[in-house]
Amino acid sequence: MEGAAESASSKSRLILTLSIIRYAAEALSGAKPSFEAGRYAAEHQVPIRLMNELVRLLVKTGFLVETADKGGCYVLIRAPETITVRDVVDIILQHGASPELLGLAHVDPAVEKMLSTLDEGLGRSFDQVTVKDLLKSET
Repeated sequence: MEGAAESASSKSRLILTLSIIRYAAEALSGAKPSFEAGRYAAEHQVPIRLMNELVRLLVKTGFLVETADKGGCYVLIRAPETITVRDVVDIILQHGASPELLGLAHVDPAVEKMLSTLDEGLGRSFDQVTVKDLLKSET
C-alpha cells in the first residue's frame, strides 16, 4: 500500500483530502477527537506518505494547523461553512508544477475551451456546497 502512495490518482487524493477536512471539522465541533494524521492513516489503512503529503498541502494552503501541544495533531483553522468543496477540488487540481513551468504556457484554443467548460461545471456543482454541508451528510 505504501508503494502505491506515490502514484495515487487525483481522485484518491481528493477522497482523502475531503475525508481529512470532514474529520477535522467534526473534531472542531467536538463530535470526534482531534485529527491525528498517523492514527487516522492506521485506522483507515491509508498510506502514511500520502496522508502526510496531503496534510502538508492543507497546512500550506491555510486549512489546517498543527497543534503546539501534540505533534501530528491538526485542527481546522477555517469555519466549515467557509470552505467549499470547490476549494478542496482546486487544491488537488492545482497542486504541483504549474502548466507554464511545464512548457504548457500556450494551450490549444480547443483544449482551453474544454478546460473552461470543466471549470464552469465544477463551479456550478461545488461553489455552494460547503464542508458544513458534508457534516450534514450521512456517514
